[in-house]
Amino acid sequence: MDAASALYRAAQFAESSAYVDGAPLPNGFNQAPQAGKAIYRLRILSADDSNGGYTLEAQSVGNGPMADDAYGTFILDATGTKSNRGSADAVPTNA
Repeated sequence: MDAASALYRAAQFAESSAYVDGAPLPNGFNQAPQAGKAIYRLRILSADDSNGGYTLEAQSVGNGPMADDAYGTFILDATGTKSNRGSADAVPTNA
């Protein structure tokens, strides 16, 4: 799955010394697939009391082939917690 592998790739980047808290993900880490037309857009959220240092989100592109996917937004944080925030008409799930 492109979204999951992109989240792990972005997590590896965030764990490296190259990431500065609050900075956006650079090209190559900000979308899935990594090259070509984006199906998912990735973003990194800053540290808070519960996420261990950062949270990564992979959200489907609004007009892309996964726009109506019931799994919605894929989430991975620095503690290794994985979850999903469902689409508007889907129930949130835990993956």
